[in-house]
Amino acid sequence: MRLWLATLQGPFSHGHKRSSSVRRESLGAAGLFRSRQQLRQFLAKLHGCSHGGDAGLHGCSHGGGAVDAAGVAGAADAADTYEQETRRIFVEWKAKYRKTYKYAGEEECRYALFKDSRRRVARSKAAGVTSSGLNGLSAHASEEIQLGHGFQVGEESYEEETRRIFAGWKAKYGKIYRDVGEEECRYRLFKGNRRLVVKLNAVAAGEAAYGLN
Repeated sequence: MRLWLATLQGPFSHGHKRSSSVRRESLGAAGLFRSRQQLRQFLAKLHGCSHGGDAGLHGCSHGGGAVDAAGVAGAADAADTYEQETRRIFVEWKAKYRKTYKYAGEEECRYALFKDSRRRVARSKAAGVTSSGLNGLSAHASEEIQLGHGFQVGEESYEEETRRIFAGWKAKYGKIYRDVGEEECRYRLFKGNRRLVVKLNAVAAGEAAYGLN
């Protein structure tokens, strides 16, 4: 069985067989859906619809039932509202913590991290786990929060190896970033995922092999 841990910091896999893409696509509200049209198409597909354009939104069969077009549209509207609200909060957060980004691509990467942080904070508050909110680290990768920028003394070889693996990963999956700022932001996410994969494999002691995707 293949286990996808798909977060904004990137997925990695476990095992050999690819699972349904629905788990990854369902994270659209965290940044994978770039338009209402994409969200509508996903929701229609989730209900077993085959459509071209918006055709599937007007009633498609699924076990004798039909997709509620109004419900799909409502979900898309809610996603739009959440996106607009998060953009506004991000602008206020940047002003409060005096965050500026040299590259547009890096800012988008940071915004994606910020949006993910906002959702995690909301879930934790709802579960009563924490009463704290967003802070100055809310647009940082876990690697940066735990270990700081750059790399630790004694990790030079690990850094070089991770850079090499990242270059191969980009080539394999055709990853192209709009500027060096976005690429560096994505590299830090990749590095954090690699560190987690290494830890998981160490705990598994050879019984399960995890890898980057």
